[in-house]
Amino acid sequence: MLMSCTTIFKPVAKMTRSERVEVAPPKGSKSKAVSISTVPSIPQTVGEAPTMETLTGGQWTFASVGADMIQPGDTVPYIYFDKSGRFYASSNCNFLNGIFSLRSDGTLVFDDVEATKNYCRQMPYAHQIEHIFTTQGKVIADCRTAGHETFLALKNAKGNKVAVLRRHNMEFLNGHWRISQAEGKAVNDEEANIFIDTHELKIHGNTGSAFFNGELFFNPARSNAVDFSNIIVSTNNNLSDLHRRIIVGLEQTQTAVSDSSGSSVIMLDASGKELLKMRRL
Repeated sequence: MLMSCTTIFKPVAKMTRSERVEVAPPKGSKSKAVSISTVPSIPQTVGEAPTMETLTGGQWTFASVGADMIQPGDTVPYIYFDKSGRFYASSNCNFLNGIFSLRSDGTLVFDDVEATKNYCRQMPYAHQIEHIFTTQGKVIADCRTAGHETFLALKNAKGNKVAVLRRHNMEFLNGHWRISQAEGKAVNDEEANIFIDTHELKIHGNTGSAFFNGELFFNPARSNAVDFSNIIVSTNNNLSDLHRRIIVGLEQTQTAVSDSSGSSVIMLDASGKELLKMRRL
């Protein structure tokens, strides 16, 4: 899917440690370390026309409207393109749905649009978002990928940017992982592993002294964001220090980033501190 977009791997300049992290490859790997941004940053390069596969790959959130960035909050405006040719959107004031079509030059056309009619005085960008679908009806889209995120820029007939949409690409977490480091200490227990299902939003694993299950959530307001919650541990009276380090690490995780090969992942807390390091099994 990502092959249809322009790919950018350069980190944003002048970031603090908590905003940019360097992920080292696993021992024995020929891959180079990669530096990845953990805060939203809209690429300024020109992308490529999206494909239907790209558009329908998941929910998009609005990163900016006109010249204004959308500030992260409990909810953000979004749009979902269905493979049937319908779209569903929220401006954080009204809900909209209708038909869309994608031309070969990247032009998106919206038709038969229906919307609720709420008036939200405190959301100035809501009217601009609704205007894209209900009044403008046609935009030119270009797509580009930066790190673990895909961006979709929408432009009017004059070439002016009316909005930028953003979608996380956290599927690299999907699969079975061996926990190799916890709280900065090497983990030598081969039983310490975790299976992450990004589609069902579930996790299960073993700390070496107990099994555990839990849930995960991808926060669209943050780059590379992942939160683990509702972790349930099997009853065991002899829980090890390694068990504590793994469970606490998962509970404190807010960001996950991978190396360039996708074979190694680190989990970070809100300040950018490394909590867990894992390698793919």
